[in-house]
Amino acid sequence: MLTSGLFTIALDFGVGVFSGANLWLEISVRPAASNMAFTTLSPRQPILAVPYSVYAQSAKTVSLGGITSPQIAAGQLVRTLNGLTDDVVLGAGNNITLTKTGNTLQISAAGASFGTSGIPKMQVFTTSGVFTVPDGANRIMVKAWGGGGGGGASSGNYSGGGGGGGGFGEDIFTVTPGTPYTVTVGAGGLGGQASGTAAQNGEPSSFGALLFASGGIGARNASQGTGPGSGGTGGSSSATLSASGAQGSGGAQGTSGVGVAGGAGGAASQGGGGGGGGLGYNVTNPPANYPGNPGGIGAIPGGGGGGGGGGWTSRGGAGGRGLVVVYW
Repeated sequence: MLTSGLFTIALDFGVGVFSGANLWLEISVRPAASNMAFTTLSPRQPILAVPYSVYAQSAKTVSLGGITSPQIAAGQLVRTLNGLTDDVVLGAGNNITLTKTGNTLQISAAGASFGTSGIPKMQVFTTSGVFTVPDGANRIMVKAWGGGGGGGASSGNYSGGGGGGGGFGEDIFTVTPGTPYTVTVGAGGLGGQASGTAAQNGEPSSFGALLFASGGIGARNASQGTGPGSGGTGGSSSATLSASGAQGSGGAQGTSGVGVAGGAGGAASQGGGGGGGGLGYNVTNPPANYPGNPGGIGAIPGGGGGGGGGGWTSRGGAGGRGLVVVYW
C-alpha cells in the first residue's frame, strides 16, 4: 500500500531463513502497471532485531534441568529463562553445587551419590589401605571401629579381666574427587600371657586426618600378689557421632583350690561383642585332657578379649580387629 510516497508490505521468508548470519534486504521498484525494468534502491537494508525475534522462537533454545527457554541467537543473550528476564542469577541451594566449565554449567548434588536403587556405594576396609574419592562424589560418610583390647591372664585361683571394646565413630565429610586418604585399620590387642606378659591395647583405626577411633585398653593380668585382673576401658573417637566401647568385666577370686571364670571382654558400640571369660577349673581335680582355660577372642569389629579363667594360669583372649567403611 502506497501512502504519501511511503509503502508498507508484510513479508514472509519462511521457516529456517534466519540462522543467525548477517542478512540484508534488496528492494527494486517500478511504476504500477508498468512494463519498465525495476530500479534497484541503494543501499540494501540490514535485517535488524525485530525480524530476528522469529529466530528466538523457532531455532534455538536454552535447556536447564528439562526446562527450555528461547534464545535470541548463537553468542547473544538469553531473552527469558523460565519466565525470568534481564539479570538472571543461578544460585546453589542446599546440597547443590554449580560448576562452570567453558560454556557448560554442571549442577550436582553435594550429598552422597545414590544409584537407581537408592543404596549408596561403599568400600569396606578390613586391612589398612588407601581410599581415593571417586569422580562425582563430593561428600562421603565414614564409619570406623578401633581394635579391641586383649584380655588379662589368670593366676592360680584369680581370673583375668576382659579387654575394653574399641571406640566407634561416624561422620560425614565434604571432599574433592581424586583426593587420596590413608585408611588405617587397627589390630586387636593380644591377650595377657601366663608368663606374665601384659595384655596389649587395641590399635586405633583412622581415615586420613578426618576421623580417629581409638582401640580398647588391654585388661590387667591377675596376680597372686594383687588379686584378680581388672577390666580394660573402652576406646572413643573424634567423630561427630562417637560411641565408646564397653569396659571389660573384672576378674574374680575363687575359693581354695577352685577357680572362677575370667571377666568378659567389652563390646564395641555397633560392633563386635567381647570374648567370654575362660572357665574356672578345680586346681586339684582338672578335667580329663585339660585344655587350660583361656579367655575367648573378641568379635570383629572391635570386641575386647575375654580374661583367662582362674584355677590355672591361662592366657587372656585377643581383641577383635577394627574396621573402616566408606559410603558415597
